[in-house]
Amino acid sequence: MSSRIKFSGFFDEPPKELEKNNTFDLDQIVNETVVDKVYHKDTLPSTSDWAREIANDPNLPSVCLFLTNVQTQGRGRGQKTWLASRGSLTFSLLISPADYQPFSHSRLLPLAVGISVCESIENVLAGEHCLIKWPNDVYLQDRKICGCLVESFAGPKSPLVIGCGINVNNPHVADLNGISMCQVSRRSVPLNVVLIDVVNRIGAMTRSLDKHAGQVVNELRNRNWLAGHHITVSHGENCQTGRVVDISDAGGLVVKTADGEVEFQSGSVHYVD
Repeated sequence: MSSRIKFSGFFDEPPKELEKNNTFDLDQIVNETVVDKVYHKDTLPSTSDWAREIANDPNLPSVCLFLTNVQTQGRGRGQKTWLASRGSLTFSLLISPADYQPFSHSRLLPLAVGISVCESIENVLAGEHCLIKWPNDVYLQDRKICGCLVESFAGPKSPLVIGCGINVNNPHVADLNGISMCQVSRRSVPLNVVLIDVVNRIGAMTRSLDKHAGQVVNELRNRNWLAGHHITVSHGENCQTGRVVDISDAGGLVVKTADGEVEFQSGSVHYVD
């Protein structure tokens, strides 16, 4: 029996090293992040669904983290699913209204979460540069490495649920036009390190989004993976094709169509070229 685990030709590594890097230290997470309490299960249908199930508990602390090693029924935008195998980093943050500022730029929030993920990945993978595929995916080397989904409840003082799935030590995503951090680094990456970094960045962002909205938009423009490309955008029955020319100040995708420029505040992007 081999003493090393092979990752589909990408690299091989001692099993104990991979096991160590795939293990969460829940105490360290609480001690070194904005999180007050961690909920963890080895396997879950969806971390965001778990967060929503208990979101109305009046005794919940301000910031709760819902964490799993394997997610089987995660949700993306619309009807899309997000499946996460062991080695991925899949979590949801439940943030109470008392712990974030009300957003006048709420449409920027999912994109700002993506920026936080970009910065965390780049902090671990020195020399790499991540881009954002509007509205909620993070790309590295032209392949998807992360998906984000932000949900809120009805009412002006409702909690936020911020869900993220980052490909860290699960290299088999290559079959799905994805990429993982371990494929780039050629070794496994400590999940705890990535988690602590990204959670703190998201926490800081939720407290200052309105104050720094202009900086967020500029960063989005610099990281716009779709810039200059011809795409099709669908939102309900509205479906238009054109060239991406900008990100608006409100975080919308600006597309130049045959009839002029159109700004989309939400929708699904189908890549054309």
